[in-house]
Amino acid sequence: MAGSNRKNSHLLRDMSLRITSFDGVYPAEYTEIKIQQGNVKQVTELKGSIWEVSSSILPLEDRDGVYEGRVLFHIVSGNLSNANVALRINIENWSVNNYVLMPAAVYNGNRFRVVKKKYPPMLHEEDGIGVDMPITITDVPHLEKGEGPSCIHLRSGDMATPCIGIHMPEQGMGFQLLADHNTSVGYTGFMLAESDDRRTACVQLEAPAVRKTMYQMCRSDVPSDDKGYDFAEGDRVVLQFRIYEFDCPNIATLYDWYCNTRRDLSGESQLVNMLPFSAAFRIIEDKYMKTQWNENQAYFRVAPKSIKGKYSDWQAGWVGGGMNSLAFLMDGMPPAQKRAKETMNTIFEKLQAPTGYIYPIMYKGKLLGDDFDYTRNKNVLLIRKNADILIFAARHIILLQKRGEQVPELWMKGLEKLADALVRLWNKYGQFGQFIDLDKEEIIVGGTASGGIAPGGLALAYKLLGKREYLDVAVAAGKYYYENYVSKGIMNGGPGEILQCPDSESAFGLLESYVTLYEVTGNTEWLPIAEECAKQCASWCVSYDFSFSEESVFGKLGIRTTGSVYANVQNKHSAPGICTLSGVSLLKLYRATGNKFYLQLCQEIAHNITQYLSRGDRPIKSWDGRYLQAGWMCERVNMSDWEGKKNIGGVFYGSCWCEVSTLLTYNEIPGVWVLADTGEIVVFDHVEAKLLDGGDKWLLTLHNPTDFDAVVKIYVETSGSLQKPWGECALAGCRTVEVAKGGTTTAEIKKQ
Repeated sequence: MAGSNRKNSHLLRDMSLRITSFDGVYPAEYTEIKIQQGNVKQVTELKGSIWEVSSSILPLEDRDGVYEGRVLFHIVSGNLSNANVALRINIENWSVNNYVLMPAAVYNGNRFRVVKKKYPPMLHEEDGIGVDMPITITDVPHLEKGEGPSCIHLRSGDMATPCIGIHMPEQGMGFQLLADHNTSVGYTGFMLAESDDRRTACVQLEAPAVRKTMYQMCRSDVPSDDKGYDFAEGDRVVLQFRIYEFDCPNIATLYDWYCNTRRDLSGESQLVNMLPFSAAFRIIEDKYMKTQWNENQAYFRVAPKSIKGKYSDWQAGWVGGGMNSLAFLMDGMPPAQKRAKETMNTIFEKLQAPTGYIYPIMYKGKLLGDDFDYTRNKNVLLIRKNADILIFAARHIILLQKRGEQVPELWMKGLEKLADALVRLWNKYGQFGQFIDLDKEEIIVGGTASGGIAPGGLALAYKLLGKREYLDVAVAAGKYYYENYVSKGIMNGGPGEILQCPDSESAFGLLESYVTLYEVTGNTEWLPIAEECAKQCASWCVSYDFSFSEESVFGKLGIRTTGSVYANVQNKHSAPGICTLSGVSLLKLYRATGNKFYLQLCQEIAHNITQYLSRGDRPIKSWDGRYLQAGWMCERVNMSDWEGKKNIGGVFYGSCWCEVSTLLTYNEIPGVWVLADTGEIVVFDHVEAKLLDGGDKWLLTLHNPTDFDAVVKIYVETSGSLQKPWGECALAGCRTVEVAKGGTTTAEIKKQ
């Protein structure tokens, strides 16, 4: 992470501090003082209040281009109501070609075509759709494509990490401002404003955040209800931050810096043991078996029967249909395994169209489509849904093969028909698009990385069926997605109800594909591409523990947000996990590269997901006063006020896809990972582990500090085997160790 010598920083030559009073007009009145690098102490006045301001911006001795910043605002006399304080950095020679990153909120400045739609939004002919249409998003915070005012103003909770990063291709430079998410006067705010002619820009860090307008679902122009702080004589507030300037030849370098620095201020987060993977699995399995079996059609529903509506019955992929069945086929009790097989039978008997595609929705026995405005058109399909089905159907088959069980011919033929359909679509268009007509086999809405997991599915189909064209298309599609999306820092369109906004689901779907392409082909050229993709995935993962109010539901529960994953830039909430994956691709990437960043990211996502599960002994209260039932998990990890400040740290009454991610976590992430030659261990599950030398064997001591019995999966290999791919369903038949609640167990492991 080296940079050139920047002791005479260009960007830090034009900095100022601002104190602003808001009295109904935005802003009402402010005072501004210029500052520079070094230690500076100044006095200023606003509306009769006297302020002493001490600023310190100093280069770190051992990190070129990195500056430690601290500004103390002290009101020494008088008072100032409804006010905030800010650091401002003015940037000359600005360009609309600059790539602006605000993790989980803004990608490339969100400078795309904007169409204003109510939720759930859908594009039609009058919106200018087509195969090669420009990226089109809903009205989320964005920089403008045309002239005039252009500004993005967010609270820290809108982002996975409180920072702004910029890649300036014309100067070959990168810039990042990182700050604490909270202060003594409230949550911090981040703003990037462009001049009307786009020749200059200003980056601002403030406390507390006071925006002119705020974001609510699909609207960025809602009048803000932010209030400043009422400062009284003697009050102090500190802005703590770091500024980074570095050589930045491409967007990948910006993400390298982001991943290496995102915790410079927050530090490491402590993982707390609460609910073992196996216990969470059984609680959810029990709920599924009692409330989520459609006996008429013979498939697992995506939501309990008590949750009404056409999106709660069958949905292919995305939110769990045909994915939840893999979880139960692998680790379910015998009745759940039986129903998992019946679900797969139904997919290929009743839900597969003559063209090979899987119908996206079924409700009360009727097939429906993915156009929210015209759901009766059953042929409209979000391509991501069938890409999910393809890769998960292949995993069902691989699991049975590993167990030595007979694979139904129906499954093999169904997999082939679906893979053939995707190949025909690719050969016709050179892309998979976003929405297609599954009967006419035509792209309705093109572009996006919605089908990002399809190359991985086709690679597995090649492995199972031996048809070379599957691998050829998988390779071509993997390269297409890299050139058009990953390398440009824009992965978008995975969820069906965000138009083409950037999202985490497309990013993680692509990561699954790149890791799978590496494992299937053995070609290491996929590894740097996978790494580049993984670092962008990391920008959606919360890097710190958010400070919820003590009155909020999450504040009372002591929820730790590290490892939760933001959904997309439209639905501005983090979520308990990846929609809808375990994150095992990160673990596989670590094995192939040795980069522990991916290991830690996987560990945080996996370990912390079970804390969001509502249980009989710990029910989670929704914001309408009802308690989530045992085995329910809501997708909301609200750090943003996009649904109102009162709902920060709260959940709606619902049962969501993240339960499937929790199930898959037990399937695919080892509880304890042991290297039997070096004696290294990595703990993912909610146990404490020690590995002691027992001569010709290792003694693995497991302590379970939770209130639940645990069945811990122990995966044993050697450091020399790390370069050998795991493949699919790696933990099938994995050794398990039972550890009673509060108990300790020792297991012997042969040295290798």
